[in-house]
Amino acid sequence: MLVVAVVIVVITSILIVFYNKYAHSSISYSSQQANTSIATNSSISSPSTSNEYLRISGVNRHEYALALKNLKYILNEARKMYTELVEKNEPYMMSLDNFSEIFIEKASIINETTIRIGNESYRYVVFMVYNNKNKFSFSPSRLVVNDIEVRLLPRNKSVTYTGGLPYHYLIKYEDKVCSVKFIEIGFVIATNNLLGSTIKPCNGIYVVRLSVNKGENEVWLVLIKR
Repeated sequence: MLVVAVVIVVITSILIVFYNKYAHSSISYSSQQANTSIATNSSISSPSTSNEYLRISGVNRHEYALALKNLKYILNEARKMYTELVEKNEPYMMSLDNFSEIFIEKASIINETTIRIGNESYRYVVFMVYNNKNKFSFSPSRLVVNDIEVRLLPRNKSVTYTGGLPYHYLIKYEDKVCSVKFIEIGFVIATNNLLGSTIKPCNGIYVVRLSVNKGENEVWLVLIKR
C-alpha cells in the first residue's frame, strides 16, 4: 500500500507540473504579448533603477517590471530552499550545475539591467517567469531589452511531444546570434525541490533556468558578461 501511495503522489505531482507548464507555455504561442496576472505583487520590492535608460519592446514596461519583481522573489526562494536542503543534508532533492549553484549563492540584483555574481557583472534579461503563489506568468514570444533580443521560435505542430516540452530560442546581441534549445521534463521538475541548469550558447552569454519547490516558482534569464 505504501508503494501505491508513493506512486500516486509522484504521478499527481507530475500532472500538476505538466498542467502548469502547458498553461503558461501555450500562452507563448497564442499571443505576441506576455501574459501577466493583474496582481501587483506589492510584497516584492523592485530592483533599484538603473542609470541606463531601459528601452523595451515586445511587452509593456509594467509587465516587465512585474517580471523583475518576481525574479527577485524567486531568487530569494531558491536561496532559502538551497540553505534548507544543505542544512537537512538532503542534496538528493536538488539538482544544480556549477554556474546555477554559484548564481543562487552569490547573485545580487543591482538594477533592471545589471546582476553581479561575485566580482563579475552581467547584463541580464528575464524572458520567462512562473510564480504560482502570486498567480503570475510571463512568457513573451519576443522581447527586446535595450540591445538584447530574445525570440521564441514556434514548435513543429506536426510533432507530438510526450517526454517533455521543447523550447527553442534565438538570442541576438551585438553581432552575435545564439541558438538555445532545451526540454522541460515534468518528472524531473516534480521530483526536485530545487533545479538549476545553465546553457552557454555563445562566448560570454549564459541562459540560466531555476525551478523552486517542484515547479511552483520558475524563472529563465539571459546573462551577458560585461
